[in-house]
Amino acid sequence: SVKTGGISIADFYARRARRLLPAASLVLIVTAVLGWALLPGPDRLNLGTDVIAATFYVINWALAIRSVDYLAEDAAPSALQHYWSLSVEEQFYVVWPLVIIVGLVLARRLSVRAKPLLFGVLSVIALASLTYSVVHTAASPATAYFYTTTRVWELAIGALLAFLVLRLTALPRIAAEVLSGIGLVLVLGGAFLLDEKVAWPGSWALVPTVGAALIIAAGCSTQRTVTARLLSLKPMVWIGGLSYAIYLWHWPLITLAQQ
Repeated sequence: SVKTGGISIADFYARRARRLLPAASLVLIVTAVLGWALLPGPDRLNLGTDVIAATFYVINWALAIRSVDYLAEDAAPSALQHYWSLSVEEQFYVVWPLVIIVGLVLARRLSVRAKPLLFGVLSVIALASLTYSVVHTAASPATAYFYTTTRVWELAIGALLAFLVLRLTALPRIAAEVLSGIGLVLVLGGAFLLDEKVAWPGSWALVPTVGAALIIAAGCSTQRTVTARLLSLKPMVWIGGLSYAIYLWHWPLITLAQQ
């Protein structure tokens, strides 16, 4: 907290629960009811498993197991398949506070500054995860897509960026323009140029992830870049406000409408 100078993990989780759980729970309930009414028997069983797995934020592992289960090869895509990303995110937010606590204890015992130590530890974790993502994606893209261990580096980049916020506030305007412009090109390029032929996540996931990080980094310095002004347009802000709900609802509606 900027006001208190301390960290409250309980408050952090409480804020996340208030912001995310109501909408996510509603989609789970509606999808379960509609799925039971519309899906055939075998797919009902899979959906029931996915509802439970999504509730406990482990659906990404359930989907990874199913992706290599030859008995499930003909199963329809899960109506809750998109919940894999929420699961990865929550798993990260369970482990990351523990890493912080261990890092703080270690820094005190070694009599070193905590922030550089934590930055170094997270950098190692991010690099290890990225390396594993590249290797595992080449060997088994079906499971690599859902594994938490192939995705940690994407969230870790955001966490590493948080360590640099104060330094980034001093970024010159021209540097912010360049970084945000490159970031926007990477994000848009990833959206329109990367397709199903690209093994994912692997190294290609660096394109949108680094792009988003560059836009955020530039925004720490100024909100007057061309990119920032584009993203601040009313339609963009409106879509951003609805983005979480759109993400939750779009996939169940698409998959169940095909039944």
